Amino acid sequence: METKLIILRGNGDSAKTLLAHRLQAALGPSSLVISQAVVRDRILHVHDQPGNLAIGVIKQLAACNNRQIEYVIVEGILVSARYRAMLVTLMRQFERALVYHFDGPVPETVVSHRHLKLRWLLHDRLNVPQEYQFPTNLSLEAQTAQVLADLRA
Repeated sequence: METKLIILRGNGDSAKTLLAHRLQAALGPSSLVISQAVVRDRILHVHDQPGNLAIGVIKQLAACNNRQIEYVIVEGILVSARYRAMLVTLMRQFERALVYHFDGPVPETVVSHRHLKLRWLLHDRLNVPQEYQFPTNLSLEAQTAQVLADLRA
């Protein structure tokens, strides 16, 4: 079985998790969503710092489902400086990998909260050829349609 890896990454509050679950609903029971926030915050209780345990756990969860199910969706902020090596390794292990990045200007609500602004990363790309940048004004429905069309291509 060929498993497709879908990576959804970018700033918080960009609807990555919502898109991941919409895709899972559309793709059916042979799909798995691996959420960085769930693994890091709820399962491991670790901070997002270099070398944190979530990096390896996300990699293992994705890799062990390769050739077991049709779709593995990895979603989260997945800061390039910490997660790039792991994500690129995963992309090489899967027969097909689709990578989507969510970017955009810092919202006004974040500007007033210095601790949030420090975590807001513009243009934090993986710099891999297959990385697609979602336009900031693209609706959730259009994002879902885009990924599903890319899977069929």
